[in-house]
Amino acid sequence: MIKRVLAALALAVMAMSPAPAHAQTPAEMQASLADIGTWMQEYQAVMAFANEPFMTMEPFYAALDGFADGSMSARRARRAIEQWNERAIASMDQARAGARALRAPPHLSGYGPDGAALEAVLVATRDNLGPTLDEMERVIETSVALGLGSLDDRAKGIEARERAFFNASIQLTMVDRGRIDISAAMIPSDNPNHALMIATQHYYDSVIIMPRYALETLDGGGDRQALIASLRQSARSLRAELARGRVLVEQIQIQAREMQAGPGVELGRLLLRMVATFPQSFAAYEGLAVGIDDAVVALENGADVRDVWAQQEMNDRPHLDEIDRIERVRAAMLAENQRRPL
Repeated sequence: MIKRVLAALALAVMAMSPAPAHAQTPAEMQASLADIGTWMQEYQAVMAFANEPFMTMEPFYAALDGFADGSMSARRARRAIEQWNERAIASMDQARAGARALRAPPHLSGYGPDGAALEAVLVATRDNLGPTLDEMERVIETSVALGLGSLDDRAKGIEARERAFFNASIQLTMVDRGRIDISAAMIPSDNPNHALMIATQHYYDSVIIMPRYALETLDGGGDRQALIASLRQSARSLRAELARGRVLVEQIQIQAREMQAGPGVELGRLLLRMVATFPQSFAAYEGLAVGIDDAVVALENGADVRDVWAQQEMNDRPHLDEIDRIERVRAAMLAENQRRPL
């Protein structure tokens, strides 16, 4: 989830009309949108480097598992953890270099008050890159410290692995949740991306609660019934936002068709192409809601929370990958639209 933040702004920009005092020609608007799409791709490239360490943590976990079951010596496990840390640091260094080189986002003053609000989201997201990378590096440092510390006692290896995994998931989700919160507060509520942002918040609520519960059980606590009730509410709220988003998409389609009747015919076509990707987004989010439903059923049947969470993580992956793919497609549509004839 950490990778998908800004592509959702693409349609929000498309759905606005230029302010009368700064009216743009279709060609100028096309160039502006292309610049926005290109900037989003540049931002996505930075976040890809930042996210890489967390997509490749298997050697870290394998080292702890191997040490815990006796198949790997403390020395080998230590070296494996250190090697993962070295690769993680190198990837974060690339992310920091990209963040320093990332240009200021395009100006959206020509779109009036809504444009100013969206520009503020872009600026805030760019300005937040440094603190975001700081937080991600702290997750890496904490995980490595837990892992190396567990090598002093084989019996502590499994618990250290679990604590590292649970804490990393919570912290990374909170990093992205903070940025989603900013975007959701600034994107107009009548835009379908607003519905997807709120749906993401509800999904993140479900993502965070199970590892938090697991950590509580490691410390002798945890309210299982409250966990189940919270998951059920997350799924219900997520689906309510999807329903709202579908209605908003229908309204945007009407607007796009109206644009095709005037000088902005090509922009109307672009908007329709982008809107056409939303059913795929809704389907992917529905897949996440189904995953929450399945988790509730498993927990009600007495399954271990750790097993349920691990299964949900596996089941969610293709849906998250699809959400990421679609958002990249939308950013590419904006970036490439200038090459299309008006």
